[in-house]
Amino acid sequence: MRNRCRDARGQALPLLLIVLAMTMLSVVVIARAGQAAADAAQARTAADAAALAGAADGRRAAERVAESNGGLMLDYAAQCHDLSDGRFDITSGVLRRAWRFDGSSHLPEQEETDALLDLVGWCMKINPLERPQNTCG
Repeated sequence: MRNRCRDARGQALPLLLIVLAMTMLSVVVIARAGQAAADAAQARTAADAAALAGAADGRRAAERVAESNGGLMLDYAAQCHDLSDGRFDITSGVLRRAWRFDGSSHLPEQEETDALLDLVGWCMKINPLERPQNTCG
């Protein structure tokens, strides 16, 4: 009986090492996932702030806000624009001047939205002396 006990000694050590390794791996994965979530939240906040600034004061205001938020927001918006085949457009925030999301039944007039659509377009070439021109193709 004593020989069997001696043969079983040390078998807990490999199991303990496996559990320890799995625990450390879990901590690393959770930490990276948390960092990714924090980065995404920061990018969303920066994008929202720049979109609001752009809707109120144009692209240059959006760029200033983006620079103060790390300067990566417009790169992220450009990447989203490319990945969505142009469906994501950060400049569409200007349409909130006509469309109100306050629970009312207000619908903007066609002329109102048409005038604002001239300001929408990620690929707009902006010259302060001329009307914006869409250069997307």
